[in-house]
Amino acid sequence: MKTSVFKPYANLPNTSFRGAYLKNVNLRRANLENAYLIDANFEESDLSGANLRGACLIGANLRKAYLAHADLRGTDLTGADLTGVDLKVVKRRY
Repeated sequence: MKTSVFKPYANLPNTSFRGAYLKNVNLRRANLENAYLIDANFEESDLSGANLRGACLIGANLRKAYLAHADLRGTDLTGADLTGVDLKVVKRRY
């Protein structure tokens, strides 16, 4: 499957990707601060270094997503599937 690529450092704050199918997408270092990502599918996507601060990821599929150095401070991950995600390498404290 071909990987979708956003331009480097994509600036997408306050964007709504509710229910979007974004499997295997390259969002490396993207700014998704306060984005509305409820029920979005980010399975196997590269979100390394992404700014997800304050984003709403309720029910999102993040299975096997790469989140190294992503900023998850203030992010709502209620019901999100984080299977296979290494949370030791993300920013998640206030």
